[in-house]
Amino acid sequence: VAQPAPCKAVVADLIEEKVNTDLHMEYMQKIGDLLAGKKLNVNEIFTLILEAMKDALGLERVAMALLSRDRKVLKAKLFGGDVPKDFETSFEFKVDADNAFSYAIGQAQPFWAGRDKTGGKDYLITKPIVKALGQGGFFIAPIVVSRKPIGVFYADQRDSGAELTGQQFMNFSMLAQQASIALSMLK
Repeated sequence: VAQPAPCKAVVADLIEEKVNTDLHMEYMQKIGDLLAGKKLNVNEIFTLILEAMKDALGLERVAMALLSRDRKVLKAKLFGGDVPKDFETSFEFKVDADNAFSYAIGQAQPFWAGRDKTGGKDYLITKPIVKALGQGGFFIAPIVVSRKPIGVFYADQRDSGAELTGQQFMNFSMLAQQASIALSMLK
């Protein structure tokens, strides 16, 4: 017997449940503990943030990328979980041209790309981005130290094709902000 397709409301509820609020709060506590420690290990904080984005927020492909010294290229340095090799090697973008990454870095604000969330900025989803990352929505949040962006966090749900949610975006942005706070404390 064929089962009826779930209605959109049920599907939206299932997707919204991808955010594990309790686990997210546990990660925020761990990050807070690291920030309060005497010896701040930035790599440990970045790794913990990527884990939180994956495990607590249900995001599938997550990465942390840094700007080159000349601030013209953004290249991924850390990844959350197992990501395909081609994703690792292709995650390098010029930011001296208009695209989603240069926009997020220039605005020093998180950016939600895709569907109706891009807000008339579809032109920022360039062919090189689609070629490297695939078609679909994604989040970018800049890592800012002393009001100067030094890199970004990136996340999407390409593996399942599930829609990104507002709750995921809000929590993703909050986690990225923790990285900025950690780096600011090192100065």
